[in-house]
Amino acid sequence: MADTLAHWGDAIYDGIMAEHVLPAVRIHAHASLADIREPWDVAGCFPLMPEDWALSDHYGNGVFTRLSAACTSVRSALQAIQARIDGHAAVAIARRAHESLWQTFWLSNPEISADERVRRLLVLTGRDIKEAKRLFSSTVNTLIQGKLAEHLGRIESVTQSLDYRTRYGRDEYEDYYEQRANDPISASLPPEPEDADGPAFVWSMMSNMAHPNMVIDLITQTQPDFQGLMDRVQIDLVSSAVGCVCNLSTTLMQQAQMPEDKVDTVNRAFHQPYFALAQLLEMQREED
Repeated sequence: MADTLAHWGDAIYDGIMAEHVLPAVRIHAHASLADIREPWDVAGCFPLMPEDWALSDHYGNGVFTRLSAACTSVRSALQAIQARIDGHAAVAIARRAHESLWQTFWLSNPEISADERVRRLLVLTGRDIKEAKRLFSSTVNTLIQGKLAEHLGRIESVTQSLDYRTRYGRDEYEDYYEQRANDPISASLPPEPEDADGPAFVWSMMSNMAHPNMVIDLITQTQPDFQGLMDRVQIDLVSSAVGCVCNLSTTLMQQAQMPEDKVDTVNRAFHQPYFALAQLLEMQREED
């Protein structure tokens, strides 16, 4: 686990993401917004962003910050597993990673139009602002509350609907990658043993992302070997997040038409932590 954590921090978080994925996202952002039908007036929609940014800059930032946030969550989850913290810590962190990843795909789905990309960026930005407003009471910090309200009002004037559900990104992600036989990670998932109904059920609930961790507790506590189950579930969830990051990173590079050798380099880098986690998960099963 120590080697996997070090690889994630050095090779991926401080290497692959900055050197290969970020440039690809910037190219993808400019290219994917080239066919906008009508100009979008998004001035004042994005808090804390430079005034001279073009729409493609905002879009690229929206994609990469979510993908980067997921990588940060993966690193924190790996640290939780290595430190043998209560398994719920890794589960909770993995939930955040998946939410960021599904939002990333919802923004960068290769099958949506340029105008839909902009609309989705505004929807998710508005959602983030609503979350931030909950942290700043109008009676405690009127300045921040007022600024957030201004940005949200501007977004609502540009796009009427700010509806987003986690299942939107998750369902589109699963539909897209399940159709592809060359899925670099999930195609190599180790098969679940026939008697692993408990973990499979927990994963189904987890991926639904609609239930608090308390529900995971109630489910797992009804299964034999509760602690062993939690140990396996946390590894399974983090492994899934690693696979999602790999899929999204390589897809963004392909959309940016990056050289195949660079795409292969990124793909191989993600396989090290993925296969290490798969081996650890298999060891957990053998112990049971």
